[in-house]
Amino acid sequence: MHAQTINNLMAVMAQVPGAPGAHIGRFGMSDVYRVQGADGWRAVKLSLEDDPCAEEALTNEARAYETLGPHPNIAAYHGRGRVDGRPCIELEYLDDAHFGGARRCAPTDEGELVRVARDIAAGLAHIHEAGHVHRDIKPASLWLGGTSKLFDLGLTERVGRSLARRRFAPGTPAYASIDRLAGRPVSFSDDIFALGLTLYAYRTGEEPFAFTTECIANRLDGVSVASFMKRWMKTYKGLAANIENFDCSRTFKALLKGLIYCLEGAHVFPDASAVVEFLSLRFPEREQLSFWEG
Repeated sequence: MHAQTINNLMAVMAQVPGAPGAHIGRFGMSDVYRVQGADGWRAVKLSLEDDPCAEEALTNEARAYETLGPHPNIAAYHGRGRVDGRPCIELEYLDDAHFGGARRCAPTDEGELVRVARDIAAGLAHIHEAGHVHRDIKPASLWLGGTSKLFDLGLTERVGRSLARRRFAPGTPAYASIDRLAGRPVSFSDDIFALGLTLYAYRTGEEPFAFTTECIANRLDGVSVASFMKRWMKTYKGLAANIENFDCSRTFKALLKGLIYCLEGAHVFPDASAVVEFLSLRFPEREQLSFWEG
């Protein structure tokens, strides 16, 4: 990270809270600031104070960016540093809405969703080809501009890795596969499933597995593991009927089902490269849509 960026961050942090261009918001386990960099605005993620998990996640994110290298569908990384003993990373700045969590709109049209799927699958394919799994695909981890991009690589892990000894959260429960919830080794299907749920959430405005967040946070307090699993599987199997009722093409329905039901051994999409290939063959690229403006 450029020394100028760190100096500017420290100046921004010294401003009155809420000052324009200062603290954008809290994003995962980091505070995010809009800071003037060497050649333009940057988004700087600073780990939360006195939180070992936050520091570990941000350090892991920096390593992931450095290992994977640049890709047009992954947020550009400009380095890492420390401020007041806290690790931070410098990323390209896109807009406050993304980092502040206040989305102006979300795609619902089939053409818009296909474009998002194409961009994000390309970014995921880059991650998968390097033998890594993102592990936290969800609407809040995507930027939906002219070219959609992946952010939030803090939970990225190598495929096949056991997470039993990791201290920080195993992902967002509402978008976690049953393998993740059961603590099984990391797999590409974790990302494929989460991408399907993300497209489903954009299309419907609903998170079918929202109930898992509270259950996991409360360590299944008052709920047996068996009853939790039964509810999860019932919800999972019921999504197919919901998708059938969507007002969209058969091909798009097949895409959603292939993504979401990758956990049942169908292996239509063993990794993100297969998703890219499917989209290229079934949805020839057309003029880009611009749902973000307006």
